[in-house]
Amino acid sequence: GALRQLDDDAARLRAGLDEQHEAADDLRAQTGAAFASAAERVGVIVGDGSMLRGEIIAHWHDVVGTTNLMRGLDEKVASIRARARRWWGAEPKAEKLQEAVSDQLARVLVDEAESAVDAAATAWTRTGWGRALLTDDLRQLSPDFGARAAATVRGWQQEVLGLVTEQGRGKRLRARLLALGTNAIGATLMVVIFASTGGLTGAEAGVAGGTSLLAQRLLESVFGAGAVERLTKESRALLDARVRALLDEEGARFTGHVDAIAVERDLGERLAEAALRVREARNEL
Repeated sequence: GALRQLDDDAARLRAGLDEQHEAADDLRAQTGAAFASAAERVGVIVGDGSMLRGEIIAHWHDVVGTTNLMRGLDEKVASIRARARRWWGAEPKAEKLQEAVSDQLARVLVDEAESAVDAAATAWTRTGWGRALLTDDLRQLSPDFGARAAATVRGWQQEVLGLVTEQGRGKRLRARLLALGTNAIGATLMVVIFASTGGLTGAEAGVAGGTSLLAQRLLESVFGAGAVERLTKESRALLDARVRALLDEEGARFTGHVDAIAVERDLGERLAEAALRVREARNEL
């Protein structure tokens, strides 16, 4: 009788383990979906032109001195020295533009991460397993997330400047970079990355569209159209990767709670095998 009871207990225990594995998988999937959606929303904001407003537009106009630069780009005989004079003081202004980009993009990351945390926490409250694991600290962003978001953006900006420097290794291009300034060219590349105006309407769309055209023409005058397209794609890919890594790190706070109580995947199978051996031994008695 005791051995037969052991079979029943083993079956119930295995069913419980299967249920726990399924619940853990569901919680991980809900968390992954919440933070993947946040990364997707950041990507939309970065590419729909909505970044090209406020301080970013103002600092960009400070950098380029719009009218003179546009005229200079059309002057076929303009020398590098003449262009450099038009860009006098552009580097410090470019640094302010990069700071504006960093501040605004970091705010976007914080906003979308907060939305992801709220979505994940809400999903967890819909199941008993989730409610049991959900703690007060999981319902809000990590205290240091804002600092990590800012560091993520600054790291990306350094990568963009590195791409610009690498692209300008040739003697002729290096002279242009020295004349115009690596920071100014890097800031211009960031503007091109934000250049789509799909998220804007009316006057804002017109301003962003003019800004993107100017930035595109400037970069093409330095590197050529093909190189600009490649630089834009590589820079955007680097940003997307950093954003995903940052949000995945925040999402790991949720999945870490699941992992802390997880049992080995094959435990149920091992339990069934042990029960089978017990039955075989019983039959031999």
